[in-house]
Amino acid sequence: MAGRLRFWLNKKPIASFCRYLKLTRQLDAMADLSFHDRHWQLVSDTPKPATSRWVPAQKPRIAIVCDPLNHAYFSAAAQLFPLPSDPEAARDIFEQNAPQLLLVVSPWTGLVGEWKHLTTRPDRTAALAAIVAIAREKGIPTAFLSHEDPPHFDEFLPLARQFDTILTTAQECIEDYRKILGHDRVFLLPFGVNPLVHNPLGITQTPSIDEVLFAGSYMGMFPERCADFHALAAAAGERLRIIDRQYTYPRRGNPLRHYRGAALFFSPEFSPRVAPKLGSGDLSLLQRHFAATINLNTVTDSQTMYSRRVPESLAMGNLVLSNASPGMVNRYPEVVVDDVAAAVARGPVWQSRLSGIRRVLACDTVFHRMAVLCAACALDYPALPTRIVAVVPEGVDLDNQTLAPAAIVAPGQPIPSCDAVWHPAPGPIAPTALQDAMAAFCYADIDFARPAAPGETPFVLTEAFEPAGAIVWAGRPTARGLTLPAN
Repeated sequence: MAGRLRFWLNKKPIASFCRYLKLTRQLDAMADLSFHDRHWQLVSDTPKPATSRWVPAQKPRIAIVCDPLNHAYFSAAAQLFPLPSDPEAARDIFEQNAPQLLLVVSPWTGLVGEWKHLTTRPDRTAALAAIVAIAREKGIPTAFLSHEDPPHFDEFLPLARQFDTILTTAQECIEDYRKILGHDRVFLLPFGVNPLVHNPLGITQTPSIDEVLFAGSYMGMFPERCADFHALAAAAGERLRIIDRQYTYPRRGNPLRHYRGAALFFSPEFSPRVAPKLGSGDLSLLQRHFAATINLNTVTDSQTMYSRRVPESLAMGNLVLSNASPGMVNRYPEVVVDDVAAAVARGPVWQSRLSGIRRVLACDTVFHRMAVLCAACALDYPALPTRIVAVVPEGVDLDNQTLAPAAIVAPGQPIPSCDAVWHPAPGPIAPTALQDAMAAFCYADIDFARPAAPGETPFVLTEAFEPAGAIVWAGRPTARGLTLPAN
């Protein structure tokens, strides 16, 4: 303890640390420490799928260096082998698991701190270079994915130079990479969502928590971001709720371990609305039940880079209130950036929420992103399930569908090989009926999906199979299904 205390006092000014202790005591006294307990039943009752029909039976094997958030993101679409910062231990992982790719995703810490200060510590930088050399020695392709462009382009560039293929979330950086690195193996890979984590399971048309959530950090070192937060917080008014990513309570063990600068504390007037952080899994289970969620883009001038919270929140059916970003606005028109106070007063619009869910699940899941990543690295990835056969009674018209079936057969005719079989019911059919039904298989471990009956709640798991309007996974019994919005 004494050695750690001397370390911290040498590293941080005493006055700053004393201010941290004062602010922490004030926050502990004023924060809403019972918030999570009050809403824990919602978290407990919300379904937590472990797999889905889109999860490949044979996932690509990837040796990876990344932070926990990206490990959770990629785990649905690939078999991951996290690498330590010891090259010889990493060599053992290569030899035991025969990965098809080495992927490094702009890490700040690694899974448990093993890659902390990678860009500034020579021993860590040398360890990564040795691991890249081991991969080359074994004929394993290497890829560097930056989720930190453009702000940290220069910081990660020396690492990126070592890799065969570069991917980035920022379109503006592609040409810079190509000019500096002298090759064109540079590709765009925007943020996506892991639909096993971020999905609409359990949401209701009238949200259970009539509050506006901001789940994140206050960053006093970014004045423009802070100004945007205060503007959005003012629009939320008394309905604002903050889950502070930097606030741990209770703090076990040495309090110095929890040190954070004063710039990371929300202003005292927000303290009664602050709740301690939640793990990312529990946060997603809770966040979907809020009336709205606040997003803050730190990068506000990119055509493709925006906060990953945007697609994650939309996939859960949240009304998203945000500062502006051209990439976000162009890709996700459901996000509210103007007249935010009016949107808060009006409340979430069900059809707009469904549109956001649909837009993300149509092309922005980790399965879509993994297919692009593998193609960029000349690896095979299983085809995404899109082969749908519609069994169509006479008089039913499917010309208006946003997702067209691969084949249409009459009742009683043989059904060709496919991923799923759709049985559209006579009568009006919503243009997105097939698209919504097929998307359900990417986020739920189900055998069928069907429209909710009158009085029935959508996005609920069910064992009650009704063939009219249902889509059934090929070769599966109809034991477990999901209800969907009827229009």
